[in-house]
This record gives sequence, C-alpha cells and structure tokens, in this order.
Amino acid sequence: MQSEKRKGLVPIPRSLEEWLNLDQKAMLSTIESYGWELKFIRRTGQEESTVIVVNPQGNQVGVLERDGQLNLESGVTLR
Repeated sequence: MQSEKRKGLVPIPRSLEEWLNLDQKAMLSTIESYGWELKFIRRTGQEESTVIVVNPQGNQVGVLERDGQLNLESGVTLR
C-alpha cells in the first residue's frame, strides 16, 4: 500500500489567490494586466509554497517570490 504524500496538508481552496500574501497579490494583479496568469501553487511538505505563473504565450514560466518579485530565472520548467 502506498502512503499518502499529502498527509497533514490542508486542502487547496477553490481560489488559489487565498494562498498568496499581499505582496504576491499585488504583483499578480500587475502582471495579469499583461496577460500573465497564475498556473498553480506547488506545496511541498513543510516548505513554503511556490507560486507558478506563465506568460500569455505559455512559453515563459515565472515564480512569484514571497516579497512579490517576479523571478523569471527560477529554473522551473513545466512538463
């Protein structure tokens, strides 16, 4: 029997924005005006969440850092 990796984590809310802090929400609002969108939030155990955003063409991935900065050199790739 396989153990559940997500044991102890709360379920993801309907609105992913609930997981963002004020700085991240402000930056998300700014970049959405340029067509960027919140793709998903990666939660790994007790570590902080990683907020993944993509550009309108879907060919550039960024991370919204805790301080609200958009990191385009995070090394995150989508499969």
